[in-house]
Amino acid sequence: MERVVVRDSRVALWIGLIGCLVFVIGVVLFPPSGTLTAFDWSGVSFFGACAVACLWRLVHPRPRLVIDQHGMTTGRFGHTRIRWADVRRACLRSFLGHPHLCIDVEDRETYVKRLSVLRRVTSRANRVLVPADLAVPLVGVDARPDEIVGRVRQLSERRPGAEQGAASDATRR
Repeated sequence: MERVVVRDSRVALWIGLIGCLVFVIGVVLFPPSGTLTAFDWSGVSFFGACAVACLWRLVHPRPRLVIDQHGMTTGRFGHTRIRWADVRRACLRSFLGHPHLCIDVEDRETYVKRLSVLRRVTSRANRVLVPADLAVPLVGVDARPDEIVGRVRQLSERRPGAEQGAASDATRR
């Protein structure tokens, strides 16, 4: 079986890096109010940190999602392996126009307890916004979201005890 590796789009990372650097340089060289205020410095700090994050991801690329016959590994959950036997349902949902791979698992707490405190908090908040046990954003990846979800559904339906049609939810846009 072919292993599928989904990575961040290098084009999206370059665009993010260039956009952040243009903002930082523009504000530092041409402050909106003539001098740099605390508000300006907060924007420079934020977009400077975003530029560093984009540069880091360009220099040290790690897969966002790896799908194989045993399960999937995602960097969004501390590089946790999600076994196909644990996947109850997978579907594609959109939140603010951005596609997410939504996964319902047999025991959500098994996966959530592996996360850092900050990721646990954001996982709870995301559950309100994207109603699923686990949600992997698929914006800015190097593969088509519908193909990724199709592959996940195909492999998760092969698990023992999988319900027929369990993954046949309509894509919500």
